Amino acid sequence: LWDYINLGLYNCAPFILMIIFNSGVIYHLIHRRQARVIQNSNIQHRAISITLVLTTFLFLIMTIPATIVAAFFFTTPTTTLMKILDSALYTYHITSFPLYFITFGVFRRECIMMITCKNNTQRIAPTLPTIAPSNIPN
Repeated sequence: LWDYINLGLYNCAPFILMIIFNSGVIYHLIHRRQARVIQNSNIQHRAISITLVLTTFLFLIMTIPATIVAAFFFTTPTTTLMKILDSALYTYHITSFPLYFITFGVFRRECIMMITCKNNTQRIAPTLPTIAPSNIPN
C-alpha cells in the first residue's frame, strides 16, 4: 500500500504538475517572444524551454522506473536492478545544477564568480520611459 502511495505522491503528482506548469511557461515564453518589446530582451527563450523539457524528461526516466518496480514487481528491494534504479532515482535530484550550469550563461558566470569570490560590480538600474514632448502650444 505504501508503495502505491509513494508512486502517486512522489512520481505521478509531481510529473503531472511539471507537465502543466512547464507547458504553461513555454506557452507564455512563445507568446511573449512574439511581442515586440520582448524580442530584443536578454531572456533566453530557447534555453529556458529546453531546460524545462529536459528536466521533465529526466524526472520521468530517472524516478518513475524505481517506484514502479518497487510497487508492482518486487517485494524485497535488495536486487541489483533495484539498486541501479534507486541510484538513478537519487541521481535525478543532483542533475539540476549541471543542467543549469551548461544551459544558462548567466547562471554559469554567477557560479564562477561565487566560487572565485569575485564581487559582481554590475548594477541594474531601472529605466524610465521616455516622454515625448507634446506639440501643444502654450
